[in-house]
Amino acid sequence: MIQSAEHVTQPHPAEEPIPAALPANLIGLAPARWVPALMRLLDDQCAACAALESLSGQQTRAIGGADTDLLLRIIGQRQPLVDRIGEINRRLEPFRSGKDALLSRLLPAQRDGVVQRVSKIAALVESVRARDDQDRITVERLRGAVADELAGLARGRGAAAAYAAAGSRSPASVSSAPRFQDRQG
Repeated sequence: MIQSAEHVTQPHPAEEPIPAALPANLIGLAPARWVPALMRLLDDQCAACAALESLSGQQTRAIGGADTDLLLRIIGQRQPLVDRIGEINRRLEPFRSGKDALLSRLLPAQRDGVVQRVSKIAALVESVRARDDQDRITVERLRGAVADELAGLARGRGAAAAYAAAGSRSPASVSSAPRFQDRQG
């Protein structure tokens, strides 16, 4: 295993409090009452996705360098971010369920801000997904190579054991053993 000097950092601490959830019925509320909370949630989700994307890049390098210790640390750092993104998604549900109607009530600058944030989040998530898919393929290929190598070692050990067994009979013991028997008398 290759040890890496690369220092893994968690760019977005999972301990920070998640902004409050949006009120359940946004349709009946003035945008001024829910837009600030929506923007905080989207900004927080964007930061968590950016941190996840950064760790995804480090994960790819760890896999390429066969650094399993680093890979395990990165995976451990990813999970709190994934949990955080999931919790933010849950808190964004009131907006998502009425998105079209709610967006139509916003000022153009507010709407553009929401759309830009959502687009950035979607791009980050897609980047992580694509990189994870490629990493999975790489890990499967490496696992297959290790399995082939282990199978080759097992065949080599079997052949060596067969030669060792054949070589353990000394020529004297082989020649003193009866080779033919006369069973008919």
